Amino acid sequence: LLSATHKLMERVLLAHLTPIFEAIVPKEQAGFRLVLAITSHIMAGFQQNLKTRTALIDFSAAYNMVWGYGLLLKTSMVIKCRNTMQLLATMLNNHRYRVLLNGQISKARTLSDGLPQGPVLAPSLFNIYISDLPDTILRKSIYADAIALAAQGKDLTTIGE
Repeated sequence: LLSATHKLMERVLLAHLTPIFEAIVPKEQAGFRLVLAITSHIMAGFQQNLKTRTALIDFSAAYNMVWGYGLLLKTSMVIKCRNTMQLLATMLNNHRYRVLLNGQISKARTLSDGLPQGPVLAPSLFNIYISDLPDTILRKSIYADAIALAAQGKDLTTIGE
């Protein structure tokens, strides 16, 4: 569990960084609008007698797979304040944790990579981490660790050719 001070610091930092992050996160990053974006695309195609194929991709344990150094490198390209970067690095690196199971507490371990689950800053940082996914001719919508790809055509057998 994070301390109240840490949570407050994250909210202040998120409020400061949100305008910077929003400038570089791709428009496909739909947030909670992922389902609405795909549904609207399918319905618009249906109105034009188009068929839609979709692929839904959910990254397994996506936050755990974030390479800490890579995230800091990508973040440093948009955040020019050295003090802010130092604060982020301190917040992200070498998290110590313990597990409580059946009344027994494990010894402390160090987590060197990955984003912590739960803090308010984690989703925005993950968005920055995946903001440079390659472009595609398919309709792409992203929400956190889920991506929806859609293609439309007159016939399902010719979509994607």
